[in-house]
Amino acid sequence: MFLKFFNLNKFLITKDNFIITKNKIQTKKEPKSIALISKEKLKSGWYLWGFKQISNNKKCYSFLINGIFGFKQGRVMSPGKIRWRVVHIKKNNFCTIKICGIEKPLSSYFFFFLRIFPIDAWRRIFSRCSIIQKRMNKDYLNVKNKKRILWKKYNNILLSNTSNNFDYIKWQNTIEKNFLKKIVQLTNNLKAKYKFFTIYHGKFDLVEDEYDYVVPLKVSDMLPRRYFQIYSYFVNINPKSDVIYFDEDFINFKGVRYSHYFKSAWNRELFFSSSFYGNSWLIKVKLWNKAITRIKNEKAKLNLKRIILEILLIKEETKDLNSFLHIPFVGYHNRIDQKSKVFKKANKSEAYLIYRFLFKNKKYFGDCIDVKTLPKNIGYKLSWASSKENLLSIFIPTRDKPELLENCVNSIISKNPSTNTEIIIVNNNSKEKNTYLFLDKFILSSSHNRFHRVINSPGPFNFSKLNNSAAKIASGNVFLLLNNDIQFISDSWEVDLVTNALRPDIGCVGAKLLYKDHSIQHGGVILGIGGVAGYSHKYFMYDDLGYANRINISQELMALTGACLAIKKSNWELLKGLDEENFSVNYNDVDLCLRASAIGLRNIYLPHIHAFHLESSTRGFHPKGLKYLQWKKEFKKMRELWSKILDDDPYYNPNLTNQYEDFSLGFRYHQFNARKAPYLTLKNKSYY
Repeated sequence: MFLKFFNLNKFLITKDNFIITKNKIQTKKEPKSIALISKEKLKSGWYLWGFKQISNNKKCYSFLINGIFGFKQGRVMSPGKIRWRVVHIKKNNFCTIKICGIEKPLSSYFFFFLRIFPIDAWRRIFSRCSIIQKRMNKDYLNVKNKKRILWKKYNNILLSNTSNNFDYIKWQNTIEKNFLKKIVQLTNNLKAKYKFFTIYHGKFDLVEDEYDYVVPLKVSDMLPRRYFQIYSYFVNINPKSDVIYFDEDFINFKGVRYSHYFKSAWNRELFFSSSFYGNSWLIKVKLWNKAITRIKNEKAKLNLKRIILEILLIKEETKDLNSFLHIPFVGYHNRIDQKSKVFKKANKSEAYLIYRFLFKNKKYFGDCIDVKTLPKNIGYKLSWASSKENLLSIFIPTRDKPELLENCVNSIISKNPSTNTEIIIVNNNSKEKNTYLFLDKFILSSSHNRFHRVINSPGPFNFSKLNNSAAKIASGNVFLLLNNDIQFISDSWEVDLVTNALRPDIGCVGAKLLYKDHSIQHGGVILGIGGVAGYSHKYFMYDDLGYANRINISQELMALTGACLAIKKSNWELLKGLDEENFSVNYNDVDLCLRASAIGLRNIYLPHIHAFHLESSTRGFHPKGLKYLQWKKEFKKMRELWSKILDDDPYYNPNLTNQYEDFSLGFRYHQFNARKAPYLTLKNKSYY
């Protein structure tokens, strides 16, 4: 065995090498935790981490974090058993271990680290990920860095049964329980009493006017009586709302709740694209009856998706979308066997239903030409009509790094875009001879349907100014902001960007961006993470489903990265481009997207467009000096202009973390206020 190669006194690290920094064992209201930090820095390298706890805690788990900002490496700690996993210390640093989910007295626990050779570490990782390896070899992407992908998959596998499941129990016992007590007190003095009519799927029909709201219910599900008390509370404080929907979860035959589904504010794009937007709805009886009558007159089949579509159409006709309210509180339990599939699968009949509905209502939703089911049947991909007269103007700011620029341009040309394109390279203080040799070659390669132009924009780096200068001379009806370190992978990427950007009331359009190891760099932007914004599902693998399948489903988001951002020319001019004065380097893309929402436009993320992004390869990252001061200044400006929306992203959920980018549970105390779509809440308000 590998142990014989080591001097254990030198390579064995035990519990005695750590000190307790935070101990919540005395707390009685919630699962407890212990945090320990190493007395000395651990040397970089691969370790075999073993741990054991002796107690009656069946939901205990442990994390190792290298340094302050290291990622979590952990797994479940079953009682009385030694559990092992491979961990990697990236650089000599202090390490923190957190033991969580301690609900009963912890008799004893111990752990130790054994240094192991990299070859043995990878043997163990490969063994755990053997099934994933086979799938990777068959995938269409060219996997060049298999080890890094498997390392991240290995961590995801071991973490999948820790924080999300156990933290949800903690959330129920703290955040939810405290608010339920508040509701009980408040509902005793309600001014208005509301009557709710529960109607089962498959038996949808008209409802008598004596009731106020209809509650659709699956035959297998039951709602506790207190939920109607909850409904009454929220209807009383939102009396004008016609449609209210709640968060939900799943419950097994033992009464254990799991797989929480914390939703966004009304997200029309996600509703069209997802196979499961949820089962929790309160719908006013008058609106319900109107929708049912119209569907019956069409002699169409009655199901919940079709009814909500009809209600959406009614609201679009009357321009009354303020009626769609989301309550960030669990108001429905889906009762299914724990072995069953959590989310409803997409199917061809529903895809056709969505297509027929959109085709008949082009006036309100745009010209949809096709709806297809996505891989793994997690949702639908909608395609929109295109015109041969479209011209896509692509802006690529650059400063030297000709090899990056060439790869970027080649990735555009090699895909043989069917849309006419105009590529404008904005040269900012390049000095290398090879850069100018490439630019000369680039201009000469222009053709009748692909126009190549180069403009010089000297001076300090100002991303906003560089793109604004390109926009002034651009001829296209759609603009695409593109970093010089982007390389497109998918085919027909330009068609999807252009057709979506040209849809009615669409602002900015973004794509899924990957690191070279095929982990996600950008899956959309979530506001509030780190104070301003973070990237959705960062470091997840490209084929992961993510939280509620949201990595791979088209949806509306508050913001998208300017590294690959499409926008209609008329909208760009309406917004007056990027803000050169306040956001020359950082947050200009987020600011643009928020200004788009403020005038009633919707920003959408398209996960089926894949591109590599070698993040900030040209500029690099500097945590100190002038560039740090520049970032700090722009950070403060963003907080000054947009603090209200930054602290409550409507397309995120206040029950999720604002510290990490992984959609894990957060424990922020909030008022569970009703939430509207951002283009309704921002419009005509002085947020900037």
